[in-house]
Amino acid sequence: MIRAWSPSEHGWPLVASELPSPPLADDSILVAVEASVLGLPERHPRPGITPGGAAVGTVVEAGAGALDLRGRRVVLGPDMACGECDVCRRAAVAACPHRQVLGRTVHGTLASAVVARARWACALDGGLQVDGPAAALIGREAAWAYTMFVRAGVGPGELVVIAGHDVVARFLVDIALAKGARPMVLLGEDRPAFAAWIHGRGGVVVGVDVDGGQASKVLAEARATAGHGERPWSIFATGGEPAQRSLALAAMTPGSRVVFLARQALGMTTEDQAGIDVLGAIDAVASADGTLLGVAGAHADLLPEVAALVVRGELDIDGAAELIPAETPGQGLEAIDRLLAASDLPRALLVATSG
Repeated sequence: MIRAWSPSEHGWPLVASELPSPPLADDSILVAVEASVLGLPERHPRPGITPGGAAVGTVVEAGAGALDLRGRRVVLGPDMACGECDVCRRAAVAACPHRQVLGRTVHGTLASAVVARARWACALDGGLQVDGPAAALIGREAAWAYTMFVRAGVGPGELVVIAGHDVVARFLVDIALAKGARPMVLLGEDRPAFAAWIHGRGGVVVGVDVDGGQASKVLAEARATAGHGERPWSIFATGGEPAQRSLALAAMTPGSRVVFLARQALGMTTEDQAGIDVLGAIDAVASADGTLLGVAGAHADLLPEVAALVVRGELDIDGAAELIPAETPGQGLEAIDRLLAASDLPRALLVATSG
């Protein structure tokens, strides 16, 4: 039997339940979960499905075609694509129409064990050893940031603009610096600790109001100070909030690229999407002769590269994680929000499900 934590009839907090151990297909593995990520997608759970889209753990059982993974520590992301269709062959596995999604279409990682496809598991060995529960972040939040960066095709020396104040934005700062790019983060004045952290890393903070009212003017001044002129840059909107996306669009210069992380990846539904002017967004990109790029989710084949950044000390996941036991009393959203807000820095929450 598998011990799982699922939403109650009122949503949150999580309640424990028992699931039967499922049979394994030839290309499947059963992973004893050490830690699971509890992020925005888990705040929008599907009825009857154990939430959780990313985890780290040890393979305890394997199908006939995945025996090489048995006994190895692995990290998992949410998207279990078919790997065979034309979409997958174009490297868009997060958009595969045949994929299963942990925590959304099949039982997820907020459990003592989870079934996954071996094809999409990243083994943390052979030079990719990443100790500790924070390794779970490699499977999703850190991989989101890295996939967005790769999608934009940023080169060394380029200036990148980040509109966001979540843990994905935090990871993008580290990734940009590791790749020789120069990160400029758009922040409101209510996040001094994050601003200090960015400065300490060698990034630049541009103070803007969260509604982006004077964003264009402030950014023009920041460009001049940075000596960037009117050259195009890459802009990353890491969250699903309309204010962040509007801020990213306000940063457009002629020829720029703006990269959005899909709301679906964040677990947001159509009802959560009110408040953004779609026609205005399209016009903003078109008027700047720019490029709009979408990231539906993380590509699992990039997980080894993310792990390598962690191993080299270029991506700090330990400092971006807070671990709590699955059985923590009062594990409602209010308690979680208080816990994460205590540091005033973007942090991810990890749930220890191994007891």
